[in-house]
Amino acid sequence: TASTPWYIIPSIYFSKPPHIPLTYLHAMVLELNSFFTRSNKDDDKAKRQKSILVKWTGKRKAFLGFILVLSGTVALNVFATSKIFGSYYNNSSNDPESRARKPDYPKGRVFNGDESDLYAVDGLKAKVRGLSSDRSEGQQIQPLVEFPSPLDGFKDVWEVRGDEHDTPVFWHIPKSGGSSFKDIFGRCHRLTMAAEAGILEGHDKDTELQAMYMTDNPWHKFVNVDTTHIEGLERAKEMGLVSSGLADLIVTSPLFVADNLFDSLHKGRIFAVFRHPVDRAISLFHYLKYATWERTYDESFASMTLREYAQSTLVHDNWLTRVLSNDLTGTVTDHHLEVAKRIIREKVLVGLLSEKEISMNRFEYFFGWKYNTGLMMPGQQESCRNHFLGTGTNINHKLNKEKPKPGSPDYDAIASLNVFDIALYEYIESIFWEQEKLVTGLTEDYRQPSQSELEEQVQEYFKFPSLLDGYKDLTHRNEGTDITPVFWHIPSHGDPFKHVYGRCHRLTVAAEPGVLMGHGSDTEINTFYLEDNPWHKFVNVDTTHPEGIERAKEMGLVPSGLADLIVVSHVYDAETLFDSSHKGRLFAVFRHPVDQAISLFYYLQYATWERSYNERFSSMTIQEYARSDLFHDNYLTRVLSNQFNGKVTNDHLEVAKRVVREKVLVGLLSEKEISLNRFEYYFGWKYNTSVEKPRSQEKFREEFLHTGTNVNQKHKSYKPQPGSGPYELMAERNAYDMKLYTFIETIFWEQEKLFTDISDDYRHPSQPELELQVQQYFKFPFPLDGYKDTKDRSEGLIITPVFWHIPGHSFRDIYGRCHRLTVASEAGVRMGHDKDTELETFYLGDNHWHKFVNVDTFNLAGLGRAKEMGLVPSGMAEVIMVGNIFDANILFDSSHKGQIFTVFQHPVDREISKFASLQHNTMTVQEYVQSPYAQNNWLTRFLSNDFINELTVTHQRVARRILREKVLVGLLSEKEETMDRFERFFGWNYRIYPEEQEECREQFLHKLFNNGGLGPGDQDYETIALSNMHDIDLYNYIYGLFMEQGKYLAKVSRNENRFEGATCCMCEDPPTC
Repeated sequence: TASTPWYIIPSIYFSKPPHIPLTYLHAMVLELNSFFTRSNKDDDKAKRQKSILVKWTGKRKAFLGFILVLSGTVALNVFATSKIFGSYYNNSSNDPESRARKPDYPKGRVFNGDESDLYAVDGLKAKVRGLSSDRSEGQQIQPLVEFPSPLDGFKDVWEVRGDEHDTPVFWHIPKSGGSSFKDIFGRCHRLTMAAEAGILEGHDKDTELQAMYMTDNPWHKFVNVDTTHIEGLERAKEMGLVSSGLADLIVTSPLFVADNLFDSLHKGRIFAVFRHPVDRAISLFHYLKYATWERTYDESFASMTLREYAQSTLVHDNWLTRVLSNDLTGTVTDHHLEVAKRIIREKVLVGLLSEKEISMNRFEYFFGWKYNTGLMMPGQQESCRNHFLGTGTNINHKLNKEKPKPGSPDYDAIASLNVFDIALYEYIESIFWEQEKLVTGLTEDYRQPSQSELEEQVQEYFKFPSLLDGYKDLTHRNEGTDITPVFWHIPSHGDPFKHVYGRCHRLTVAAEPGVLMGHGSDTEINTFYLEDNPWHKFVNVDTTHPEGIERAKEMGLVPSGLADLIVVSHVYDAETLFDSSHKGRLFAVFRHPVDQAISLFYYLQYATWERSYNERFSSMTIQEYARSDLFHDNYLTRVLSNQFNGKVTNDHLEVAKRVVREKVLVGLLSEKEISLNRFEYYFGWKYNTSVEKPRSQEKFREEFLHTGTNVNQKHKSYKPQPGSGPYELMAERNAYDMKLYTFIETIFWEQEKLFTDISDDYRHPSQPELELQVQQYFKFPFPLDGYKDTKDRSEGLIITPVFWHIPGHSFRDIYGRCHRLTVASEAGVRMGHDKDTELETFYLGDNHWHKFVNVDTFNLAGLGRAKEMGLVPSGMAEVIMVGNIFDANILFDSSHKGQIFTVFQHPVDREISKFASLQHNTMTVQEYVQSPYAQNNWLTRFLSNDFINELTVTHQRVARRILREKVLVGLLSEKEETMDRFERFFGWNYRIYPEEQEECREQFLHKLFNNGGLGPGDQDYETIALSNMHDIDLYNYIYGLFMEQGKYLAKVSRNENRFEGATCCMCEDPPTC
């Protein structure tokens, strides 16, 4: 049929072995092939050709006679010779446009991996010799031509693919486009290659195999061997190149020597790109005129013409046939040609330079090469591939003169030297189209991996230097594990952000200050405030260097849950802090690499406290720094790829990109506000200290974001601008970081989709959230649930006023002596009433102004007795006076609540009053504040119940919370307003003799306070103030609270007139009313 392959001849039966020269037989095969090919162009002719073929195959003897007659004629001899050796004169393939067209070869059966197919051509040759081609009879088919050396190290091209031990072997034929293809394999597909570049930079002295990047070739890896010459192949074999599996691809020239690399378990698969021999020879000539670096360079090339080259001893005739037949010196014959053809047919996956795109597609499909670098996106790889396919990589095309045309003397001079190569090339073209069957499943988008394939390839190709599985991927939410935010602090990037986290959001942080004040010697994990940093807590570890991370791990930092935030510099070391139950989430703020380098330089000129400080910085100019060995090139890429020494390559860049994309929540210093918004939203950070109002936190936040926290900006004298020498030099030295930063900017805007619902007031908690946060963050030192909140006006509870007596003022006398209220206080156990077993009220013998209940509520034992005797449920006490509100909490229950009220005095005035009251006092104020008599910051310590440790902001916050929630506040400096509020709040009216009670009230309210004439500015006053700074801050807060409660109490007061309802029953002394 018209689709019958050219090797139909083996099916013809010969009764006797005809003595037909191989050359003639081959000529007949080519003619029959052409005959069938032409027949496909015309359906009518095709039918006639089929008829003729049937007649030929049906009349075997006649056909045999036809063959025998032809074999004896000179005409056939000339015919065969012209077809094989002279076709370049009259064959259309010599025309470049014609050669670019795909020939219409008949589409017959091709080799499909069945072993019998491998012997199809050899079957013809066996039958010509009189051997049977029926292999079932047990006769071994012997090939007509033997390989000059066994090539069993290479698999036959038609054998089934997929063995993981097979290694692609690219036979690089000079000036056939091989350099462009090699660049695609390496630069675009990023295959690790064994080639001539492997022994550069002294690697020819290596004694062990390794894959590495070259200084002038950072695009892909090379194995440290040279497989392009005989000595290099022998060295590669000795070092175990193939069995090591390091090479994705081996590039070679001497095929027969390269065959020795392989064994029964490891096979090679040859592929190559071929070019028309005349074009190749002409290109080689022009190339060698300039290629002084080539081994074959000769100075005489420079002055030669092409005709002179063709007539010289430097020209290579039939190079391709000679190499494949392994005969580089003798006369080439048709036997050499047949050997070359057999090798091409059986061992080589063929590509054509004239069909670069199709050839590259086949190679990629055959070897399963898809875009697989992951972080170099497939689109970039495609552009890379198109570039090299379109323009090539050799300079030869720039230097070529006009190329001779077929039929010209120069062209024919070269062609006459390559008649066997021309015949071989025509055969190669037919094999090229025949091998199309090998790639029947090839699609246009084959190179593009699916998303799942891409992710798998990324995992395989760009492995993290360490697993990094301690950090959650950005796309994975927080369910199932404890998550700790991990801030990667990049120098000259993140200081303002750290202060916002600590000073504004008041997060407890694990960072470098954690080992100050001797905490580097702690053996147990804990939190503390620094003396000079009372704004937020630190955990007592330093997580910014490897040794500190190791200590933090041993102390159980992450499982303890003490750190709201961990600050690190070494992301790979810090990853070891986490496990399967506790994960970290990386986030960071990035800055343009050149700006970062400039800022870092000016900072290090003054930062003598930094580990990396060097005295040389102080005297350097920025130009000198950019050229010096102190300059940190590509810092980001090095940290993220964990490559701190040696040369940075594209692979390090790709690893860094992968880490950023998968593991890092990205912020930009150029977008500080947006970045911080994202961090706060992502980690759920709202203003939550409560005692400091959200508006104050917002103020501090804005301050740090817009002014920064580092002194660096004060010392900058000159900032290089883009285009200046220092700027461009630093950009050049940070070339990989520049590319990485561009990628980071892209990721930053991509991550925007994670934050589509951020509101402007997100940081501000609702009132219920605020109260809950306060409960969790500033816990009372002891329960105070027996007391009603100041603003709680719910009905149904029995409320007893509880006066918290702070020594130093006379308000307690007003309640009893003037308002004549029945009081529970320390006076209740006088006159033997401590022995009473039942509650009762009484007047003291020397105190006829008001009654007392027979209990003592000023000490813990007395409070316990009062509780047992049922003081509060009895309702006998109209006011309970206590010295310790925490102890007194036990008196109350869910049905009976207390309401705390008290009067505060300025802390300095309180201490002055106490100092003045000391009898036989000979101390100075300076001595007093250092003595046990002084109770510096007494109020803060009492409310936070800490009389031993160093005070911090948290102590004051606890105190503030108690005052705000539980205490009706009065001020000694506002005595009239204070007493008026208490009276209105509790509904206290005069009972008898209103005029006398008012006079009593005025007498106690206006009792002068003796401050010894001291005031602000006096040395003694300032000495006391300096020792009571926490109480002074707390008093300022109390003053504001007093003003705030005034607005509230104006709405809830019960009786505006304390004179209303006053009576006089029996106005004796004492009265009986």
